[in-house]
Amino acid sequence: YFQSWQERFGTEDMGEALARASAQSVDYDRCWVRDEPSERETPTLMTRVTIAAFWEERAGGEKFLRFPRVALDGPSAKNGYRRFALGDGEPLSDEENELLRAVYLDTREGTALREGDLVLFDNLRFGHSRESFEGEREVYVAMAGERWERPAEPAPPIELFATRFAGTAPSIETHYAIAPSFVRRDERFAARTFDAEGLLDDRAAESILRELSAHGAVHVRNTGITVASPSELDPAVLARLRFGPEHSFAWGGMNSGRTTRKALSRALRATDEYPPHLWLLPHNEVLYQRHLPANLLFFSSDACPPDKGGRTFVHEADGVHRWLLARGEEGRALVRALRTHGMLIEMGFVDERHPDKHKNYFRSWQDRFETQSMDEAEARCRASDLQFDACWWKQEPTQSSEPVFTLMTRVLVPAFYTDPTSGRESMFFPRVALDPPSIINGHRRYPLGDGRELTDREVDLLLGAFLATREGLHYEPGDILLVDNIRYGHSREAFTPPRTLGVAMAGSVSTEHCARRQP
Repeated sequence: YFQSWQERFGTEDMGEALARASAQSVDYDRCWVRDEPSERETPTLMTRVTIAAFWEERAGGEKFLRFPRVALDGPSAKNGYRRFALGDGEPLSDEENELLRAVYLDTREGTALREGDLVLFDNLRFGHSRESFEGEREVYVAMAGERWERPAEPAPPIELFATRFAGTAPSIETHYAIAPSFVRRDERFAARTFDAEGLLDDRAAESILRELSAHGAVHVRNTGITVASPSELDPAVLARLRFGPEHSFAWGGMNSGRTTRKALSRALRATDEYPPHLWLLPHNEVLYQRHLPANLLFFSSDACPPDKGGRTFVHEADGVHRWLLARGEEGRALVRALRTHGMLIEMGFVDERHPDKHKNYFRSWQDRFETQSMDEAEARCRASDLQFDACWWKQEPTQSSEPVFTLMTRVLVPAFYTDPTSGRESMFFPRVALDPPSIINGHRRYPLGDGRELTDREVDLLLGAFLATREGLHYEPGDILLVDNIRYGHSREAFTPPRTLGVAMAGSVSTEHCARRQP
């Protein structure tokens, strides 16, 4: 069931076929004619190639294991005398072959193709297989792009993220103060997808939760849910996905966060109170306190078409970590600094009476601490030791004769989290400031834990990592996105209102066992 040498090399002459095969050095390391008495009249043209066991994705420094071929029968004329040995010629043992077969069976994810179906996948990150079948069928394959195996090369110079995405080459001093406007809204990214086939019942929910546990982020589509607003989402759906009352994150009430939380239902909050024209950078939800939710659920009752923007992106923490390490010494130095010092989150709650408070998108100190008294607000701030390490007042210059103060806060958070049960380590997402501290953003700063500000170069490294690892989706009506809040960060691009997206939080993760150093 393979090609003949006549067909493969386009000639009836064995000498010419051998010459043409030998000239194809990209495909073959060695070519020869099989010298067996039984084949003197009908010779077989043999070829051999040695390939690396891993592909390296040079953009992100990620390595992917090639799928070792496994022979289920011995070499013969039927299979072209094929062998799949190690690069030194040593054949795989029976135990090694069995181990590979077991791995392939254990990792398989299958689908029954229906008329008109398409399956798209990354040929480096995934292998593919096919079970036997009876009867006739027609399945077609298309291939796009190329990956060349090259000898190891020095790591390429670090590129500012705008260089790659805008097609221009800014100077090395360039530092970006606004969200990039060149991100194309019609680009789609393939986050892991689960097709509920119109019914989100207990069986589907069980499969979805297995996917979430295994992979950390799952886009559930074709749910069969048709409601006019996220507020109408059936609580039974949330319960099936473990976002019911018994699993909900005790996040501290409507006034505990930095931005206003609009309640859509008992479990769901609106996500889009953050200004729609701003690029919401990757983050772990509620990382600014020592207890954060384990899992997130995003739900859309409406379609969010590409021309409106607003894609939700998930970013794998391990991928960001690997990308930074692959940037050379600068990236490794940044990771070391984060690991050693952690990260500071410093921000202020502006007085509601400040004349420019309407420009500020965080809540006032009166709203956050539910009091009009400065003394009481400060006392409540200092008592909230799960949210803040330090609280102090900053007087604002205004034209008013009455002094106006901002209540400043600071918290030190770890850059890495180690699961106390599994020992798995995940990198938290460093916050990145795209504009300087001001009254508009509550004088917020995101330095390292020792107080050192990130350099422009370090900011560009982080932005590059964020863009390189994004997997995004546009929502269709009824779509659900589940995210592991430790293994993944999430972000949102700017969008054109109106739209309403609901979010629920479940489980609780504490960072108190991670090293805490007072700034």
